[in-house]
Amino acid sequence: MSPARGRREEAEARAREWARTDPAGLAELWDLLDSRGRGGLVRALASAGTSHAARVALKLGENAEAGVFRALLSGLAAGGKRSLFVDAPERLSATRKAALAELRLRWRVEEELVRLKSPAGQTGHYTGQFERVRKIGRRALPVLFDIIRDRAHPLPGEGASGPYVYLHPDMIRFGRRELRNMVAIGVAEVIARNDVEWKVNLYRLWLSYWSIKRYHYAYDYLHDGLAPNLAYALHDLGVADPGVRLLKYLESEVEDGGQFDRLNAIWELGYANIRLGNHDEGERWYEAIIDYWSVSRHVAAYNLACNFSMRAMQEPRQSARLKDLSLDWLERAVHQYNWHDWPWMEADGDLNFIRREPRYQAVLAYLKKKYPDRRKGVISKELEDFLRDAPGVKR
Repeated sequence: MSPARGRREEAEARAREWARTDPAGLAELWDLLDSRGRGGLVRALASAGTSHAARVALKLGENAEAGVFRALLSGLAAGGKRSLFVDAPERLSATRKAALAELRLRWRVEEELVRLKSPAGQTGHYTGQFERVRKIGRRALPVLFDIIRDRAHPLPGEGASGPYVYLHPDMIRFGRRELRNMVAIGVAEVIARNDVEWKVNLYRLWLSYWSIKRYHYAYDYLHDGLAPNLAYALHDLGVADPGVRLLKYLESEVEDGGQFDRLNAIWELGYANIRLGNHDEGERWYEAIIDYWSVSRHVAAYNLACNFSMRAMQEPRQSARLKDLSLDWLERAVHQYNWHDWPWMEADGDLNFIRREPRYQAVLAYLKKKYPDRRKGVISKELEDFLRDAPGVKR
């Protein structure tokens, strides 16, 4: 532990104890402090992680100057849920109540996103994944867009600079790339199909990634996959053009790209066609590569299982045949290609059609027996060291 971190934690502990034993003494100290000292005091109290200390901080800082109140908000954000969700003083101004409500909203959105990380580390997308985020409503969209853009959402009175800064400590489980891509696809479940304003915002965001300078494999496949995933989101909202342009781009890479680019493009054509509703084409591209390219064959086989399960729901006359194909591919993904993330499999709404089938239950029982640790996940020693030693990281 660094000396600076040790001093900060000691100060927070002393402030918490003082708030518990002598709040009147804190009020007297408040009168003796300048603006900087008051900001430090309310930040220390609010970040202590106890509801009582947070209430004392809010009471002290409710009418303080803007800089002190920003320090108070910063402390509440660092203090976590027990600090953020205490009752605000009745005399807190409407503007400051709104600022506090904004922080609480960000926490709620992040809390729902954390639920979507598989205990075994898996992320991705499935139908209905963002249902709980959708229930928060349209007001969640600015937070989701800031995450996709990786743009800092500032406290009131501050400018936006730097990458997105999360509030929920468990958000550290996400890599920035995987979080942004998960939200990029899932945001379509939060935007209503008749919400023209946010559909236009989403289209402009897609265009900003689609229009980047290209070279072979186009800037890590159009900026780390954000352009394709935003195209899928727009497709789900009834905007077809981005998906059409994506397929044309991938087909050109199959024709003109180098060997590595061609393999990647074939794999992506499998996923993209299925995701955009061209099931026969997607199946053809996946089957063209699944036994040839070992890197992602377990994911391709699993995605085919999901594809046939969804088709079985959508095509009643073919449901028996498609159900069997879904189960065939799931068994192949697990037993031949070592797919093992059964907590994700259990949450995946794309597999709902086959979930009660004996063959599905047999696969699930096999995975639970072979990989019992997947329920809680395993954090590496390196990540544990980082969480313990990284400055400013609160667990």
